Amino acid sequence: MLPDGADDLNWCFFGTSGVHGDNRGIDLLFSHDDADSRENPDVDYLTILVVQPRTVCLFYGKVAVRKTDLPWLRELAAETKAGVELSQYWSWPKPKPSRIKRAKRGVR
Repeated sequence: MLPDGADDLNWCFFGTSGVHGDNRGIDLLFSHDDADSRENPDVDYLTILVVQPRTVCLFYGKVAVRKTDLPWLRELAAETKAGVELSQYWSWPKPKPSRIKRAKRGVR
């Protein structure tokens, strides 16, 4: 997936559904009723979408997840959120400097 983690050039989204799986996110893994019917109840499956915006690449699929992987997946989700925010920083509207100065003085 992303062995070095997510950043502003590599994002990982979970529970993306589509033709390759379902839309259960990280928090819903291991919580459904079919755990007894699975071949290995210690393994669940998560659909993912890896986005590399600079090279305009999308990778998707279904990965096996163990309960011990959950902390790392949560960290990867947080890194992805931070990476998306960082990569889009200049795309978001910023307040005009004159408004910032007025706000600091208490003027509208």
